[in-house]
Amino acid sequence: MAILGLQLPSPVASPLRTVGAAAIPTALFALGMSLNTQERPDASGRTERLSLVGLKVIVQPLVAFLLGVLLLGAEREALLAPVLCSGLPSAQNTYIYAAEYQLNTDLARDAVLLSTLLSMVSLSLIVYLLS
Repeated sequence: MAILGLQLPSPVASPLRTVGAAAIPTALFALGMSLNTQERPDASGRTERLSLVGLKVIVQPLVAFLLGVLLLGAEREALLAPVLCSGLPSAQNTYIYAAEYQLNTDLARDAVLLSTLLSMVSLSLIVYLLS
């Protein structure tokens, strides 16, 4: 509609905006419901989770920093935003996609939870080092 320059009538657009605004809270609610489990991953499952989270929280920001310095010659202040964004925790979308496509939701759930917890420290460290 935007390409054509047309606007939906208000009685149609208003409910669509409401449904659209509910998407993120609904995804967070679904992720929260999945946290209610008594199962604990075995040793290989823990290794897999820690590897994924380590890649997301430590390696990805480090790669962004090195690319910015070595390829772009950027200064510390200019690297703050891209390195900080690269260190953000895994999005809840990973859990939603895993559930939708009937994949390993436990792995996705744990990756989101662990990366969120660890990113509080890693993001603070990134800000401290690059500010």
